[in-house]
Amino acid sequence: TRHSAQMDKLECEVCCYIYDDATRRPKNLPCGHTFCARCMAKEISKGKSTCPICRQPHNAQSVSGLAFSVVLERMIRNLPKSTNVGTKSSDSEDEGEIDDYSGG
Repeated sequence: TRHSAQMDKLECEVCCYIYDDATRRPKNLPCGHTFCARCMAKEISKGKSTCPICRQPHNAQSVSGLAFSVVLERMIRNLPKSTNVGTKSSDSEDEGEIDDYSGG
């Protein structure tokens, strides 16, 4: 459905959590793919400097070096209050937590 397709755009493709305005803010990579700040911080802390989807390199040394997705953040703010923003869109458990989050 249209609503379901819209919700898919609002979740990180790495962790499957719906973006929020805290640690899971949507961050854009130069290739055009978007991931939550938490997942990008985890990837960068592992020394990975490529997109998790297309493997195009980026030069961000920290998550603060990546731009926020203004469009997705606007969509998040316009979600109905009943939507569980910042939660997983599936029933699976979070597979790992990040030790150091450097928000940006």
